[in-house]
Order: sequence, then structure tokens, then C-alpha cells
Amino acid sequence: MAESESGIERIIVRVYGIWQRDGAVLLMREGPDELRFTKFPGGGLKPGEGTADCLRREFREELGIELDTLELHYINDGFVRSAFNPADQLLSVYYKVGSAGDPDLTARITAKWGKPYHLHGFWQPLESLTPEMMSFPVDKAVVEPRGFARGSKLV
Repeated sequence: MAESESGIERIIVRVYGIWQRDGAVLLMREGPDELRFTKFPGGGLKPGEGTADCLRREFREELGIELDTLELHYINDGFVRSAFNPADQLLSVYYKVGSAGDPDLTARITAKWGKPYHLHGFWQPLESLTPEMMSFPVDKAVVEPRGFARGSKLV
């Protein structure tokens, strides 16, 4: 699809961590007061930053923890338009991650987009994890039992 046909003005790279421990996976519930979404921990790549460095930074900022392991797991290869800005195309990169420490799961409020922004990490048991729980299309595909990362398993 040509840029003029798609209306895409820029490509945004998002980097997420899939951390499994004790039969659960770490998820984030976050967003401004009027909109909350459930997703894997992570966020946007900054200029001059590699994807692994981005994910390490996001885990420090959001969960107060240093990652010990990162293993590239999945990159979406289809066209995904941003839910927040239709002129943005998303490229999502997923790593399997881990740490010997414990993440800070304390619910807190920061400022983002000029308004209060809520962050809360939680462990979701794998047996009850469904694509419908996830807010974003690529996260849904990653969780989908029949299609998770082209046949690999979440567990």
C-alpha cells in the first residue's frame, strides 16, 4: 500500500516484554483517567535507542527493575495502524524477559499527554489469559493460543 493511499506519515516502534513466572505472565493496566488499557509491559522506542535498551528503560521506569534476560521472540509483520493516531503505523517487537528481582507492582499516577496517567502491573495466571483481555491487536495475536508467535507457545 503506498503512503498516499494509506495516509501513514510515520512508523512508531513499540517494544514489549513477556515475563512469565510461576504460571503467570506480567501485564500492565495503564492509561489516562478516561481510557485504561491492558498490555504487556513496555513502550515506545526513542531516537538513538536500540530495542533491547528501550525495553530495559521501560522496565526501570514502569516497574523499577533491571532485566537479567532478554530473548527476541516476535515482531509483527503485518500492517497495524495506531489506535491513537491514524497517521501512525506500528511495528511491535516482543522479547521474552526475566529478572531475579521482583517488579514494583504499586499502582501509581504520573503525567503523560498533559494529564494524569495511571500505571499498575499485575501477574495474570496463564490459564485464564485470553486475547480479549488485551487492549491492542498485536497483543491479542501474541496471546491467541492458535497463533501465538507463529506456533510458539506462551508457556
